[in-house]
Parts: sequence; structure tokens; C-alpha cells
Amino acid sequence: MVTIKDLGAVRTRKIESRPVVRTPEPERSFLIRSGSFTEESMTESEYEVAAGELDRIEKATLEKELDASYTAVEAAQILNTTPAVLKHSAEEGELYAFLADDELYLPKWQFLNDELIFSLKDLISVIPEEWAPYRVRIFMEHSETLAIPTDSFKLTGDYAALDLKHVRVTARLTPVEIMSSIGRLDLVQDIIHSIQQYEMYR
Repeated sequence: MVTIKDLGAVRTRKIESRPVVRTPEPERSFLIRSGSFTEESMTESEYEVAAGELDRIEKATLEKELDASYTAVEAAQILNTTPAVLKHSAEEGELYAFLADDELYLPKWQFLNDELIFSLKDLISVIPEEWAPYRVRIFMEHSETLAIPTDSFKLTGDYAALDLKHVRVTARLTPVEIMSSIGRLDLVQDIIHSIQQYEMYR
């Protein structure tokens, strides 16, 4: 089960314990020879620049996630409930949420027409535990081209009489659209499995 993550504690990517941005060699040698820097002070400055860049990236990532989410108060107003109920639901894996500065946020990708999407709990249950909130959002918003059997759709009118068991429809759908329109969790699991296989062997 995906737990409520503290976004402030989630790094945007794995990094060295002390990241470094190297000054190009001609300039580096000149600055050391001129007495402006020692070898040690130059290296320390490079670490500081890298750390500042990493902080900037992480701050931008946090701001993007907050913009793409509702606060618990906003979500509670939309769903006509209370923030406490939403926090409990998130703890039970019934909706997806994260913490930032001790405030609960609910990503907007799980809302459709001011309601939580159908089968949200099932969708959340297949999200890999190690995925950070920004990665979950990107996954939920990214559409995949899928060949879907027509028997996944409810056909009406003249189409209902047709025998289309072996016909497949090609469609570009996000995981949220897959669950909200045809409820095929197995298709979402297949996409996740493909991503994990790719990452394992790259």
C-alpha cells in the first residue's frame, strides 16, 4: 500500500552525497594560479554551486506538485467532507495524498468532474511504493497507445448486436482514463510493469 509521503523529504532524483559542478579546466587552473582560489577552496565553491542548483531544482519540483494539487481544505470543500476524513482515507489507501510543510495535499489527477475517479483505491494499490508524488503525477497524466479489446467497452444500439470479441480498438489513454472509462486495472499494471522492466535493463 502506498503511504502518505512527506514531499519535503523526497528528493527529485538520486544524487551523490556531495554533488559537484566542475569549472572548465582552463578557467580552473587560471583561478588557482592567480591566487583567487586554492585547490580546496575551488572544490568547496564547486560543491556549493551544485548544492544551490539542486536546491533550485527541488524547490521548482515542489512548487509544481503543489500547483497540481488541492490542499486538504480545498479538496474537502469539493467533496463535501472534512480534511480529517480525507486524511483518514489517504492513510487507508482510498485516495492519494502527500505532506508538504505539515500540510496534506491531494493531487488533482485523481479528480474527475469534482469527484474522485472510479476505482481509485484499486489504481492506488498498484502504484510502486518507491515512486515519489511527482513521478506518480507524471505517470497518471501520460497517455499510452493501447490496443484494447472491444468487449472492454459497453456497446449500445446497433453495435450491441455485433460480434466483436476479437476486434481491438487502438486508443491513447492515461491510466486515469483507463480506470474511469473502462475500469481495466490490468492494463495499468501492464504499463507499470513495462516501465519497471525498462528501468531494470537500461
